Amino acid sequence: MANDRAYADRLTAVQNEVLEILRTFEFLQENLLPGNLAENQGQLVAVVGDKFRRFEASFAPLTPPDVLKDVHQPLCEAIRELN
Repeated sequence: MANDRAYADRLTAVQNEVLEILRTFEFLQENLLPGNLAENQGQLVAVVGDKFRRFEASFAPLTPPDVLKDVHQPLCEAIRELN
């Protein structure tokens, strides 16, 4: 049970981090101006930070609860593609 709760907590954190990245990317894409490319790229890099490294270190190796076994690997693959 404790492992299931830890997995659920980490999954929620991963979802929130991915959502933050996607929202930032969408905002920058919608407001993209040719003269601001470096600034926009800097904003995205600041938001991404070490999120993908932390994902690989702290979420991908987890063993999911039985109800999420079919979801874990495809989710990991999708986040790796986002990276």
